[in-house]
Amino acid sequence: MERYVASTRCPVCKAGLICWVFTAEHLPLVLMCDECHSVWKTPEGIGSTDPLSFTGEVQPFDGIDTSGVRWATSKEITKAGLMATVIGHE
Repeated sequence: MERYVASTRCPVCKAGLICWVFTAEHLPLVLMCDECHSVWKTPEGIGSTDPLSFTGEVQPFDGIDTSGVRWATSKEITKAGLMATVIGHE
């Protein structure tokens, strides 16, 4: 599945791409590093080295069970009004 990138480098691990992820139908999309799994609620928060979670593996964060997390689709990102934040996809 394609990943929709919102930032080119993670400020935590300095290696990963930060991409939009889908967590559950009733919850907003969030951003997650594809390497260290750090998570941010908004693109504006990406500059912070204090994400919601820095676990090395996907675990519950901020009350959201991320065991079913997957990369968000372009349709989901567009529906959420966030396509303008996408700088590329892989």
